[in-house]
Amino acid sequence: MRTHIKVIIAICTILVSSTAFAQIELPAVFGDNMVLQRDTMVRIWGQAAPGGNISISGSCMVSSAKAQADSSGKWSAEFKTKSAAGPYMLTVKDNSDNTTIELNNILCGEVWLCSGQSNMEWPVAKTDNAKEEVAGASYPNIRLFHIPKKSSPDKQTDVDASWQECNPQNIPGFTAIGYFFGRYIHKELDVPIGLVESAWGGSVIDAWAPTEGYEGLGRLEDRLREIKQKTPGTVDYQSRLKEAIENVSHWQEQAADAMKAGCAVDDLPAISLNLRQGNHGIQGLYNAMIHPIIPYTIKGVLWYQGESNIHEGALYHEKQKALIGGWRQIWDQGDFPFYYVHLAPYKYSQAEALPFAWEAQLYSLNIPNTGMAVINDIGNYENIHPTNKQDVGKRLALWALAKNYDREDIVYSGPLFKSAEFKGSKAIVTFDHSGSGLTTRDGKAPDWFEVTGDDGKFYKAKATISGKNTVTVWADEVVAPTIVRLGWDQGATPNLMNKEGLPTPAFSSDIALRLPLPQGKNHALNKPYDCSDQNTHGVGWKRGLTNGSWAQDALNCFASNENETFPKNATIDLQSTETVSGVYIGVPAFGSTKTVQIELSTDGKDFKPVGKYVFKQKKSEKARIAFKPQQAHYVRVVYLDHYSAKVGYNPNFVFTTEVEVYSK
Repeated sequence: MRTHIKVIIAICTILVSSTAFAQIELPAVFGDNMVLQRDTMVRIWGQAAPGGNISISGSCMVSSAKAQADSSGKWSAEFKTKSAAGPYMLTVKDNSDNTTIELNNILCGEVWLCSGQSNMEWPVAKTDNAKEEVAGASYPNIRLFHIPKKSSPDKQTDVDASWQECNPQNIPGFTAIGYFFGRYIHKELDVPIGLVESAWGGSVIDAWAPTEGYEGLGRLEDRLREIKQKTPGTVDYQSRLKEAIENVSHWQEQAADAMKAGCAVDDLPAISLNLRQGNHGIQGLYNAMIHPIIPYTIKGVLWYQGESNIHEGALYHEKQKALIGGWRQIWDQGDFPFYYVHLAPYKYSQAEALPFAWEAQLYSLNIPNTGMAVINDIGNYENIHPTNKQDVGKRLALWALAKNYDREDIVYSGPLFKSAEFKGSKAIVTFDHSGSGLTTRDGKAPDWFEVTGDDGKFYKAKATISGKNTVTVWADEVVAPTIVRLGWDQGATPNLMNKEGLPTPAFSSDIALRLPLPQGKNHALNKPYDCSDQNTHGVGWKRGLTNGSWAQDALNCFASNENETFPKNATIDLQSTETVSGVYIGVPAFGSTKTVQIELSTDGKDFKPVGKYVFKQKKSEKARIAFKPQQAHYVRVVYLDHYSAKVGYNPNFVFTTEVEVYSK
């Protein structure tokens, strides 16, 4: 929706000519009631007659600005805003035809984008104490901009939305987390707040990430290639479209001949030219719901998403890098703050998935200028949409206040796993962000801890707070623990927190086995493979060989059958001949995998051994088998032998959590 235009035209101009002319336009994000980021250079852009001379002036500006429309009528400018205050006005004028837009009731303050899936979209009207919250939502200095749900294969330039004052009439359908975050910041700082909601329930992160975010991320190179092939205007797209046209033309000739001869004709050739759309698609939500507001100057982003990518394990971290890095690159504001919500406990159908998703979220704190609000104490295991959004908004606000608004006195994070030291039968876990000290929510000993030894079996552990930032953990069944973890269950609600009341997220001390992921191009990602001894116990045992997850659970494992004859093998078809120089391979702590040999082939018939590795039993391992760069179309994983001891399964099974093939 375009901003309404107040056209001021001299009477003499009307008398001289009735010729139609292009009037100046602004995208909807510039309008009455908007909030401009305070005390900084902000960007404004729009459309006018080609070559038009644009002037921008107003009480919200430190000084006026000018721009000239290009040959297509596009123009943009920058100006510095005043400190937090208002209401102000802004005038945008095309001096070439004297058309003018006047915007009123503008504030200068803090602008935050609120994005993600249903828990971000969840409205104030459905939260705890909804009736009271709606009735009390009279904050004229908080402004709301709600972008409607839309997907597009093409980058859109505008949205059907407008800025509204926060009041009981406008707040019921607005993002509750965004509102409670904004209200908290507003009360703490006494500055105007602008909240932009762009969220869609059930959406995958893939639908929000721009092309630029995938550049340089080797693990997502296949996704980048797909996007370029299916984005109109790119060289790859034009090539594929040309090929499709030629194929259809050839088919038409064949069909015409078949019609004359009265014989059959092949089916019309099919080619997929478009990216999947909708909330489960690729890039469509970015095109329609984010791109139109770029580069509107913002302070930062709030993000609550991940439920729809729950089964991707460590790969979700890579996709977070693509999203965050892509948005930051296109906005061109540097590494603006990106604060996200740690997923709440919930009874997903595949219970093993959530802890690995939590781990990916925890590791994403390594991305610069990010923060994570942990909510495992205020979730609802029976409801994927916990209704206490007030505390979620507050916990996000604590990050912003401490990191962006100079409130150094605020403890903004719960205890985060730092390291684990194993001494005899004990594990000593050290935490960052312990605040004024560790404690528990219920006054009891810390719960939801587990430890394992060499057998790979986890046992419920006892724990005690042994220092300001340490917890000592042990289990009578484990003589010498090797791994300690907390909350490694989708229903876990650990009671450990700091004395400021912020909880500790799930962790496993063997995170290095899964993160960081190997970098470079993984030629095997999602490529097909065949097994010489196929597992017959359901399709689930084929999920883990090339999916990029590195999760150490049965859900994400590849397995052979229980045939006692060795060697066995699994052969990956790279689907093209590649120059490769290394294979990463991982095994879980269960099963009997022992010696693994890697073999390469260009024709699928003659295989050449290039290296092997002997895995320990009862231990999760990730090994790199490096070799001289050489060409391969097929990569074979050969299980030469196995351990005779049973660890959870028949010893004739071999298990593999992931195989990745790299060029470097």
